[in-house]
This record gives sequence, C-alpha cells and structure tokens, in this order.
Amino acid sequence: MKRVIVFLMVTITMLFFMVSCFHQSEKAKENIQTIAPTTPEPVDGAKNVSINHLCLKWKGSIGSEGDIISYDVYFGESQNSMKLVYKDLDETSVNIPELEKSKTYYWKVVAKNRKGEEISSKVWSFTTEKKMIQNGYMFVYGDGMLAIYDVNSDPEHPVFVSSIDLPHESTSFCFDGVYLYTEDLDIIDLSDVKNPELIEKHDGAYMPSDARDIVVTNGYAYIATFDKLEIVDISDKTNPKKIGMYNTGYVYGVYVDGNYAYLAAGISGLEIVDISDKANPKKVGNYDTGTAYGVYIDGNYAYVADYDNGLVIVDITNKTNPIKVTSVSTNGSAYEIIGIKIYGVQKNIFLGTEGGLKAVDITDLNKAYLIDSYFDDFSVHHGVISGDYAYVTGDGYAVVDISNQYSFDKPIYEYVDKYSNPSAYSGVHVDDYDIIAAGDSGLAIYNETTRKTYTLYLEGTARDVFVDDNYAYVANYYHGLEIVDISDKTNPKKVGDYDPGYFYSVEGVYVEGNYAYLAAGDSGLVIVDISDKTKPKKVGSYNNFTKVYGVYVDGDYAYIAGFDKGLVIVDISDKTNPRKIGEYNTTGLGFAIGIYVDGDYAYVANSYKGLEIVDISDKTNPVKVGAYSPGYFYNVEKVYVDGNYAYLAAGNSEFVIVDISDKTNPTKIAAYDTKNISEITSPVKIKNYDYGYIYDVKFDSNNNVVYVAGSMGYMQINVLKPDSVRINWKIPMSDFGAILIW
Repeated sequence: MKRVIVFLMVTITMLFFMVSCFHQSEKAKENIQTIAPTTPEPVDGAKNVSINHLCLKWKGSIGSEGDIISYDVYFGESQNSMKLVYKDLDETSVNIPELEKSKTYYWKVVAKNRKGEEISSKVWSFTTEKKMIQNGYMFVYGDGMLAIYDVNSDPEHPVFVSSIDLPHESTSFCFDGVYLYTEDLDIIDLSDVKNPELIEKHDGAYMPSDARDIVVTNGYAYIATFDKLEIVDISDKTNPKKIGMYNTGYVYGVYVDGNYAYLAAGISGLEIVDISDKANPKKVGNYDTGTAYGVYIDGNYAYVADYDNGLVIVDITNKTNPIKVTSVSTNGSAYEIIGIKIYGVQKNIFLGTEGGLKAVDITDLNKAYLIDSYFDDFSVHHGVISGDYAYVTGDGYAVVDISNQYSFDKPIYEYVDKYSNPSAYSGVHVDDYDIIAAGDSGLAIYNETTRKTYTLYLEGTARDVFVDDNYAYVANYYHGLEIVDISDKTNPKKVGDYDPGYFYSVEGVYVEGNYAYLAAGDSGLVIVDISDKTKPKKVGSYNNFTKVYGVYVDGDYAYIAGFDKGLVIVDISDKTNPRKIGEYNTTGLGFAIGIYVDGDYAYVANSYKGLEIVDISDKTNPVKVGAYSPGYFYNVEKVYVDGNYAYLAAGNSEFVIVDISDKTNPTKIAAYDTKNISEITSPVKIKNYDYGYIYDVKFDSNNNVVYVAGSMGYMQINVLKPDSVRINWKIPMSDFGAILIW
C-alpha cells in the first residue's frame, strides 16, 4: 500500500513539474513574441522609394523584466539572399547606402534579449525610384496618342517603339527621364518605353483647364493655361495639387529658369514672374513684344517667338526692367522657339513659323539676321533639335538636316498633311516602294530601304490606287481618276485625269490592259479607255441603281461590290455596253464594300456581316458557300486572298487572317488588334500601336509581311510567327502636335 502511495506522490510531483515547465515555456514564448519588431519605414511594399540617404526604421521591441534588446538587420535583393548587414544594434534605424534604381529590396530585423532569445520581424520589401531611360528617344503626339521612337540607331529615320492613347490632345510635353507630362497633366510612366503606362489619378486630383504649355522641374509643374500660370505639386503623381497661381491676360508659353518663370503672354508680351514662393508667385517685370507665343531663355536673354514681330530678343539682366535688344522679322507669324545650335563661332536660333522652319543668326545680337535658306513645306508649330537634326511638326512631320548653318531647306524624311483628312486608304507594294493612296494628302511613295517618303498632292481624297507598269491609277473620290507617272519614284508626276463630274464618288479602281474600271459610287461601274494616259476617256458604264464600292476584273468579267445589292457580275466583253449576267445578294445586315476573286470563288467584304464566299463557277447563278464574321462591331472593308488564307481589313483597328481551305467553313486563325479591344477573342497586340480605322490590308507571301492601311497611316507587319508579330516600319499620317527628344 505504501508503495502505491509513494508511486502516486512521485507521479503527481512529476506531472506538476511538467505542467510548470510547459507554462514557463509558453510564458517565455509569449515574452519572445511580444518583442517582434513592427511598423517598417519604408512601409512594406512601398514604391518609388528615393535612394538618396535612405534610412530604414522600425518600431522598437519591448522585452520582459527589463531585458536589454539588440537588433540584427538582414538585407538583400531577394528573400532567399538576405545577408546580415548590421549586428547588435541598440538603435531602431539604420542607413543603407549605394542602392540601385528600379530595383526591389527585401529586409528583416531580428530582435534579441540578454537571455539569448530572439524573434524575427516579417520579411518586408520596397522598390526604389525608377531609373531614367537612356537618351535617344523621341516622343510625338498625333491624333489622340503618344508615339515613341528610337532615334539612337538612325537619327534620320526614327524607329517606332510603341504608343499609348492619351485622354487629351497635346501641344506640349515635358519629360524628367521617367515620366512624361502633357500640358493637360496627363502623366505617362515611360520607365519601360516598350510598355508606356498612363498614371491613374485619384478622384478629385487637380486637372488644368484650357492648358497650352508645361514645364516640370524639382517636383513642380508650371502650366500655362488660357489666362494664368498655375503651379502644381506633382510629388504624388496620382494626386497632383495646385498650390499657387498668377493671373494674367493671356498666356501661350512658359519657360522656367531658377526662381523665375517667363511667360509668353500674348498681347501682354513677355512677363517675368518670381516663383520663389510657390504659393504666391508675383510678377516683377514685363516687356511688350507685340503678341508673344513662345519664349526661350539663354543666359541673360529672352528670345520671344512673336506672332506679329517674328523673333524679339530681350535683355533680362534686370528682371524688373527688361530691355529690348532687337527684333528680326520671320516673314510670317512666329509660333515657337525650337532651340539654339552652335556652329563653331556662329550661333543660330531656330523658330517654328507660319512659313516653316526658320533660323536667325544671333552670333552678334545687335546684328541678328534671318538666314535665307529655310524649310517651308508646311507651317511648323512645334519642334526639337537633337544633334544635326531638327524634328518638326505642324501641318506635317519632317526630319531636317541642319548640319549646315546656311542651308537646311530640304527634309530627309517628310510627311505633309496639307489638308484635314490624313489617312492611308490603300497601298501597293512594288519592288522596294510602297505606293499609297493617302486621302486628302494625295499620293505618297515610300522607299523601304532609305525610309524616305515622296508625296504628290492631288486635289481630292485618294481612296484607292492600282499600279500597272510605271503608272499609278488613283481613285480620287469626287475628282475621279488620276493617272500618275511613277517611273521616277522620287518625283511622281500627274499626266492625266478623268473627271466624271462632281456627283461621282470614285471609291476604287482596277486596271486591265488599256482600260480602267472605276467603282464610282452612285454612278455604278464606269469603264475608261487609258490607252492615251494624258487623255483618258469614258467608253461605257453599268448602273443597276446601287452604289459601287469595289471592283475586280478577271478576263471578260467585272465583279462588283454593290453595297446593298451584294455581288454583281458584269460581262465587259463589249466595253461600250457592259451588262449584268449574275447577282448574289450578300447583304442582310451588311453591305458589300470590297471584292477579291480567286479562281471559281469571289470573296466579298460585307461590312458588318464579315466575309462571304461565293461560288462563281456559274456566272449566271452565283451561290454562297461559306461565311466568316468577326462580330457586328467590326466593319470588314477589304479582303485580300493568298492561297488558303484571306486577309480582312476589319475596320475598327483590326485585321484578321482567315483559313479558307474549307470554303464552306472559313475559320479565323489570328486576329491582330491594334487597339486591344476586349471583345476580340485572343487578340494579339501589335506593339501597343493603335492604327485607328483599318481600310485595307495586303499580304506579301514572299516576305511573310502584311501591309496595313488605316486612319493613322501605313505600316508593314511581320507575321512570320503569328504569336510574336512585330511592326517592321510605319509611315505616320496624322494631325501632329507636341514633339520632344530625350
């Protein structure tokens, strides 16, 4: 019995000690848990952290019973590569030197007490401020978007990199190496130039109204709005805040230098504003130049582009009393100071003017004079100088060689938009050239090797082009048919035309032998004898009370895209008396706009209904055999067939490749969306470039490239690998605005 009692007492004692140890262990564990470091600075996951004098901080630990706490800091570029960088610290902060930009770092803090117990914080991270991109990129605004070009490899022919839609039109850019700012304070992150990103702003973030110019420096944006200078804190790109304002009558341009902003203040001339107190900018001086549109500061002189007086030079040594030095007429209104270039001892200042790009020799300010040679192909509103080149925009875009201070009248590359409808409607590839129907700008010829464009203005709207031997036949809408000699591609010359009258709208043209067949809108099919290129004459026509938008000729038959009549087959063996022999109404919800014939099949671009395939082996009884529709929102305008594939110009920024090996069941194999529209199934984005409305598409099977004509221009796309298409080159045709080179 005694043994049992002793055994029970021992057992109870052991259990007591076990429980006591367990509780002590739990208590120790609780003590250790209470000393874990928290509240990191920078906060966990922070972005754009400055690398200048970076200090890591954390909330200090609390030990039990007066324990002394020390800290070890681990730091690295990944969670698995963190190394001990500081040991046994008694402070709750530490400086971290020599960090890189655009990189994510990881860190943790281990707290220790004098008993040797320790506990680690969570692993925290932060990403440093973005690294400036390398020099050599050009930024151009055109028709609703920012386009980015590389000018490093070939300054004469900038290479397209990417683009992004902008919510506002832009006439002014400013760039800090990472972010590009427009005058409307659209902020674009360009740290990755291949993938530009528009910064989304918070609700209530400041946005200027009627902005005209912008300068960004030291975390502030200085914006010239209609009648005031506004100063905006942009340290938080997602939430810009206006902090100061100076009211004036008009303001077109702004230049900031030190503590002063210089305003091109319209009829008030040049105004000088002290901005040392950002919240309370004050005018300190002004000089009436006439009507100031742009201003540029160099040393103690302000150079003003004046609408009335050309270049006005003002001494600003005394800010409170600026004094005119001289003025030089630019023989037309001056819009902007583009920049200064030094040639040895000579110094030229370049201006964008009503009459083009002009320069004034300012070597001796008292004897400044306008240089005789100048580029005058279009009015220049904006521009930038980089090395020996001036890149200018306005009623066009041009790269001008300014290496010779006395001669710069010829552009290296140029696209001229003399009128209001810049678009590429159609194109033909011939040898090393692309012959392009360029809307209101006429006929454009692009050399793919030299990357030069040659233009011939044709009054009207060039909608289609057909090339036969050394002649281009242009469907010029209300101005009929134009015949252009392109034997010298660098100097195209109009040799003849046929104008059927104002009510004829020539949409398309097809040439076979000595005849041109015109898709003449409401006037139907018109046949023109072109044996004498200088005097083409009508010999016959067919009109079945329908609009004709497209025509394809094969032997003695013309196949017409007859809008609401669908496919119409016309016997043209007698050119003077063409007659309909067959018809298939492809319409319904769509309208026949384009046509292509290959063997016994006609392929009809049927607008909203997509592609329709018609068996024409029996010309008198054409029969539909298959169809493909990309969706109601995609207006198929043109179709091109090569082998077992049809290439569709699908209107809203898309071209589609369709497998037609089975005519009864055509199947889409790829859809290339230049606007990344969400409704498209598995779209492939082409370098983020929106080519607007797609009018025409053609395929070159020898080189595996597609030529796309659209409202933004003309481009060649490599489709050798459908999953990694790329733009080989493009010709911009657009309304151009701001331009800047970094």
